Amino acid sequence: MPPGAGANSVFVCPSSDGSIPSSDDLAGGVGSQDGYLLVWGAPPGGKGFGRVQLPTNISYVINSQFNSSAGHESQKVSQLRPAQSVVAFMEKRMVPGELPANSALYGKGLAQLKGEWKRFTTRHRQGGFLGFFDGHVAWFSQAELSTPTTFTPLDYNNRERAIWNPFDIEN
Repeated sequence: MPPGAGANSVFVCPSSDGSIPSSDDLAGGVGSQDGYLLVWGAPPGGKGFGRVQLPTNISYVINSQFNSSAGHESQKVSQLRPAQSVVAFMEKRMVPGELPANSALYGKGLAQLKGEWKRFTTRHRQGGFLGFFDGHVAWFSQAELSTPTTFTPLDYNNRERAIWNPFDIEN
C-alpha cells in the first residue's frame, strides 16, 4: 500500500491533512477511497498490462510538461538552460478545496502522478514548493505561477520564475 496522508514519506507533504473526500466526482471523475485518490494504472505484477484503479497519496510529482513536446529528442538534464528555472518536480494540490470553488483551476484533475502550474498547491501561505534541475527548491505563490507571461496569454514559461516546458522557450 502506498503512503497515506500524514505518513512519514518523501512523497507526502507533512501539511497534507488527508481529508480527501470520498466522492465519484472528485478530481474530474476520479474517485477516492480511505483517504487515497484512485489513479488508473497497471496492476502490481502486471508488467504494464491491464488497467486497475490504484490507491495513491503523493504530494510531490514530476513536471508533466518536461517531456510533453512532440518532436523533441531526449535531452540530458545537464543541457537544460537555464537549469535554475526549469521545473523538475512540484508540490501538487491534494484536494479540490485548496482553491476557491470559483477558481478557473478548481476542476483540474488531481488524481495524477505528474503535474504543472494548473495543479500547483496552495497549502503553504497560498503557495508551495518547486524543485529545479539545478538542485534548489523554492517557494512560489499559486497566483504567481498561474499568471501567464506578458508575451502571450497561454505561455506560462518564465525565465525568472519557472520554465515548465524547456523546449518551448526561446534561448
